[in-house]
Amino acid sequence: WRSANYATGVARCLTVLGPCTKSPNPVLARAELELGPGGATAFTDSSGNPLLAYHAWRWPDANYPSYPRCERENTCERGQRRLHITPLEVRDEFPIVARRPAVDAAGSGYWLLGLDGTIWTAGSAQHLGEPSGNDVRAVDLQATPGADGYWVLDRTGVVWAFGAAPQLEPRRPRTDWRSDEVAVGLTCRPARTGCWIVTSRGRVVPLGDAPFLGNLSALTLRSDVTAIAGSPRGSGYSLLTADGGVAAFGDSPHPGPMPLARRADSSVSLVPDPDGAGYWIAGGDGSVRALDAPDPDERAPARPRYLVRDLTPFGDGLLTVVEDGEVFARGGIAEPPSLNAERGDRPFAVFVAVAAS
Repeated sequence: WRSANYATGVARCLTVLGPCTKSPNPVLARAELELGPGGATAFTDSSGNPLLAYHAWRWPDANYPSYPRCERENTCERGQRRLHITPLEVRDEFPIVARRPAVDAAGSGYWLLGLDGTIWTAGSAQHLGEPSGNDVRAVDLQATPGADGYWVLDRTGVVWAFGAAPQLEPRRPRTDWRSDEVAVGLTCRPARTGCWIVTSRGRVVPLGDAPFLGNLSALTLRSDVTAIAGSPRGSGYSLLTADGGVAAFGDSPHPGPMPLARRADSSVSLVPDPDGAGYWIAGGDGSVRALDAPDPDERAPARPRYLVRDLTPFGDGLLTVVEDGEVFARGGIAEPPSLNAERGDRPFAVFVAVAAS
């Protein structure tokens, strides 16, 4: 278990003595920024929902710190093996967990979303469809936990579903929003059964079985809301404002004092730390700030020529996408794969979102 690649297998047995059939896939493997997960214990919550408790190393380390050297180097907070809890479900007679699938350190693939709704693929990501129509103004892209589908959000609040992503409601624009209010972000629950939309005015719209847990629409905000991120368990969400503020609802972590953004309009995307304790916040200038999360800037790229538009977990690190389609790796991953050639060279377009496959 002192390895980033440690995993937990699962088998189905006819009796306690066998015979047993082993699943070809581990029930727990390295995923997002969790390394070497193990010690799995299944249980149910007060509502009868099956959950799985386990522990995993917190990226980027897969071993405990060395004392007293870490005290001299101020690194004793690294090398932590933490408790995690995630929804558990059964598929094809084997238990699975609703976590982002493992991606090797070199990266596997990702999707890029253009402002007009066009989807580009990179690496192993497959093109599963895209919105149609001349009036599409896409703003966000969310992959399913199994990376076999995705949702696309339009600024009018319309959500398209592709691949194995379920269509959670009819595709129709919202008519009850303010005239200056547009959709800016989408996040979905691990079980694929619900999503939340957030608008620039802080309104949260639940879809499917996602519960309404609160929003900011009744407040006078100093700056617009720019992003929403769901909690690792899917029972909460956090809203990001352009000036760097974070408002948490449900079981999302409530942040302490926030470092101010460099400009009043610079915070564009929010990613929760998988251990449920903190966040990474991307600025339009290419910066990524950590709030009770590992520092992702050990290989920070030079400032991009255009604005950064989105941030997503990828393998053992993070990806940032720039509006001209450039994608930068952050943290413990190699350079991400280039766009696939099915659409030729990257066209002149405005890109707004990225999602890992």
